[in-house]
Amino acid sequence: MELKATSVSKRFMRKSGEANYFEAVRPCDMCLRGGEVTVLMGRSGSGKTTLMTMLAGLLTPSTGNVKLDGRDIYALSDRELSFIRASRFAVLPQGTGAIGSLTAMENILLPVSLAGKNADADLKKRISFLMEALGISQIENAFPKELSGGELRRMAIVRALCLSPDFIFADEPTGDLDDENTRTVLSLLKDEATRGAAVMMVSHEQEAARFADRLFYMNAGELSLRQ
Repeated sequence: MELKATSVSKRFMRKSGEANYFEAVRPCDMCLRGGEVTVLMGRSGSGKTTLMTMLAGLLTPSTGNVKLDGRDIYALSDRELSFIRASRFAVLPQGTGAIGSLTAMENILLPVSLAGKNADADLKKRISFLMEALGISQIENAFPKELSGGELRRMAIVRALCLSPDFIFADEPTGDLDDENTRTVLSLLKDEATRGAAVMMVSHEQEAARFADRLFYMNAGELSLRQ
């Protein structure tokens, strides 16, 4: 199981300035493999999220390709790519993405519905385990407006992990969390890699580097390998 980006870059066109485009990510290669945690670090605005979004099938690269087990995902139809995103990918963006009219549990179950699956006994057991591990078992019937930022963040993590996806893309997964919950989240992501998932994490947390099988750094759109 492998997701391989080759010579991917992203340019955003603009009308002002000396150049008519801004190169957010310069041509680079990255490979995500099952069983590994890949951590990408760097300053805000360095292109980390843009690179992750291209790998996650959400932003078409300006150059290069992203291949899932040898198939270029951006050469697929919208329907095929949507199916892959729903069934094999999980994206944990910055923020929570919570829908205010739904309870915490209903928000958690959204990807289940999108994947066309049912909340069977095994899935309910996994959700219960994740919520307990993150200390939010008591919030399942609460609405987003009733929750703290940290609780919303942990709810989003349960939502991302509940279907045991093959590829996990986590953008600042420990934002809004204290030290104890940060360690819990990083340990859960490491456990997902041990299960066989490929985990890509964008983080400012130095603690995240300890959990990395491979550590990358991005500066001004330029990617470099640290370990």
